[in-house]
Amino acid sequence: MLDIDNYLKYTIITYLLSGIFIWIQKPVIMFDTNGKMKNFGVGPTKTIFYYPLILIIIAIVLFSIFNNLY
Repeated sequence: MLDIDNYLKYTIITYLLSGIFIWIQKPVIMFDTNGKMKNFGVGPTKTIFYYPLILIIIAIVLFSIFNNLY
């Protein structure tokens, strides 16, 4: 069986929960009124807080936090 460190388990679980939470909440800064993701960019119908980009940032931050804690 795979031997995964505890910090990696906690990172994956927290990452999935935070991604699902953001997807369910659909913040206006990332999604339009129809619930669709806004395009990445600068403009009236675009956003710099693109959902996949935010997930990548969350993954890096969570990995750094849990790696230092355990």
